[in-house]
Amino acid sequence: MLLETEIHPQVDPQIGCRFGDCHRVDTRTTICRTDCACLMLAALLPTAASPVTNLFYRAVFAGTTDLVAAISNQVRTVVREIAILRPTNGGAVKPIARNRSVTFTTTVRPARPDLASATVSFWSYRWMGTSWVLQAKRTSTADAAGLATATFAFPSSGQWYVRSMANPTPYNANSVMSAVERYSVN
Repeated sequence: MLLETEIHPQVDPQIGCRFGDCHRVDTRTTICRTDCACLMLAALLPTAASPVTNLFYRAVFAGTTDLVAAISNQVRTVVREIAILRPTNGGAVKPIARNRSVTFTTTVRPARPDLASATVSFWSYRWMGTSWVLQAKRTSTADAAGLATATFAFPSSGQWYVRSMANPTPYNANSVMSAVERYSVN
């Protein structure tokens, strides 16, 4: 679901014309102070307003006695989830014993009670001959803290890796794939 949010910059005569100090008035309106000479808010909004869902934004400037009112075009802001896989081997290949199971946890952000719970896909690959071959895929729903888990067993010797990704929700785009966590199974 995509909503349109209006940003209403305000000029504070005590502070001067600067961008910053945004605060939310209601579910669709955020008030910000901005630089009077630069009404290119579309480029500044993603860092200033910090949206947690995909939204359409437009800047509305009410005007002052010496500046004319203005309304920007709509700009779509896509908020991509962040997914961090643990445990991490720090880029190293970790040796483990055959038949050992490892529980992986992916932390997904944003995780808020007013957003749909994220689902996370986990993949386990094994090096076979000349290529990596998918061995297992698991999907897990993140809890209220944004944590999703999956356990993989490593039943045969060889090179393995696991990675994960937060899947898209109605409010957020999918995360990028996590770093590869590699294992050498003996």
